[in-house]
Amino acid sequence: MKRHKLPLPGYDASTYYTWKDLNVSCNFNVYKRIFRIVDCDEFTRKFYENEGLPLNASEGLPGDNFPHTRAMINYK
Repeated sequence: MKRHKLPLPGYDASTYYTWKDLNVSCNFNVYKRIFRIVDCDEFTRKFYENEGLPLNASEGLPGDNFPHTRAMINYK
């Protein structure tokens, strides 16, 4: 995906995501794929606080099942 305006799902074609639509611990839809924001850097947190929109608390990364699946394949 290149850098461009992302359309908001459920709106007309001229409505796009803005920085106000994004927050930590929330899902957002990009071309029918769901992404989850789990954390951000300190610069982003300060920016949102200066703009009067505090961000939610960070959450941990989801677990990765690949090592377990790979171990099961190698076990057989």
